[in-house]
Amino acid sequence: MTGDIGTFRIISESSVAAGVRRIEAITGLEAVNWTSIEHDTLTCICQKLSVKPHEIEERIESINVQLKKTEKQLKEFKMKSVVSNLDDLISQVKQVNGNN
Repeated sequence: MTGDIGTFRIISESSVAAGVRRIEAITGLEAVNWTSIEHDTLTCICQKLSVKPHEIEERIESINVQLKKTEKQLKEFKMKSVVSNLDDLISQVKQVNGNN
């Protein structure tokens, strides 16, 4: 009887061939443990991001946008620093016998 399976969790799904899908699942106590681990992971992520579960995706997107912006600012800062150092070096060049 299918009722003997107990808790049932699909853990992956993929294409095997045209029109054929492969579904991997776990059942029973292993499925309960899997669910518990997922719940603990989700709770930890929510705490670290200070969000509710349904807000995780939006928060991660916001973090990614901020990271890209910060990386761009850092790159611009590095370029300005290089140009500034180059200007300092050029200003230190001395002429000797009419040559730089």
